[in-house]
Amino acid sequence: MEQEQKNSADLMTDLPHDFVAGSVAGAASMIPSHPLDLVKVRQQTLKLKGAGITSFCEIAKKEEFIKGLYKGMSFPIVGQAIINSIVFMTQGFTEKLLKKSKMKDAGAQFLSGGFGGAVQSLVCSPMELVKIQMQLKDVGVVRSADYRRSTMEFKNIKRQGGIMWGVYRGFWITTVRDTTGFAFYFCSYHTIRVQVLNTFYQEEKESGEMTIEKLPWQILGLAGGTAGCISWAVNYPVDVFKTLIQEDALKEMLAKEKGELYHKEYTGAYDCAKKVLARDGIKGYYRGMIFSLIRAFANSAVLLPIHTTLFNYLKN
Repeated sequence: MEQEQKNSADLMTDLPHDFVAGSVAGAASMIPSHPLDLVKVRQQTLKLKGAGITSFCEIAKKEEFIKGLYKGMSFPIVGQAIINSIVFMTQGFTEKLLKKSKMKDAGAQFLSGGFGGAVQSLVCSPMELVKIQMQLKDVGVVRSADYRRSTMEFKNIKRQGGIMWGVYRGFWITTVRDTTGFAFYFCSYHTIRVQVLNTFYQEEKESGEMTIEKLPWQILGLAGGTAGCISWAVNYPVDVFKTLIQEDALKEMLAKEKGELYHKEYTGAYDCAKKVLARDGIKGYYRGMIFSLIRAFANSAVLLPIHTTLFNYLKN
């Protein structure tokens, strides 16, 4: 009994560290990534033409530069703090469980990351629905004086569609995206750091002076940014389908509010995939991907080094 209690205590030890480090890192990562996410959503839903840089400049000019590019950020910055605390706590706890069963590091990172991604979808899905509504405001998709604040929009979505068909519209496809994405995310970040350690710091590793957690900040940033790109690249079309389905839900709720009839464009992910392919070809699956990868690199190059550094500081 005492041994079981000790094992349980060991598993729980790092949860507060992951909570604090994940929250701080998640909030900080929104500063470089939010403007790029705005462009990604506009490209996916409004089918903006031209290069990503051109779209970015056009949106920046039209949306009053800094004010416009950070539209809808208040809700996501709080949401990302919550989401990342959930992800890192779940992933860290699950990783320990898997390692106790003698699973190898890469496999433990992959499975624990996937599980962390699935759990955080409970918060991420409604948060992204509100964020998309904020970002599509006044651009031909959402035009309503009621959509001024994130909290007001959340309440409006809940009032119009309820919990399951409003707040959690697009939940399952978000879960698929994040389960896959976070599995590759944590596995890639770990693998890249291990390879760098074994290649460039062999002597320091053998002497115990260097571990993957103690790698220089710039290497952690490069490893984090690369892991972010990998995690988005492997399932980017799923994110396109998710965004279009949630946009469709917002149009439906707005029509309902006005007392108008609205026939949903997409009945589900498979239907969305077929219609996008028929309308835009395979390129429709990757619309906005360039900016998404830039965003993923910027986000993770900040998030993962901050979490790694702060977690180790708190732990020690």
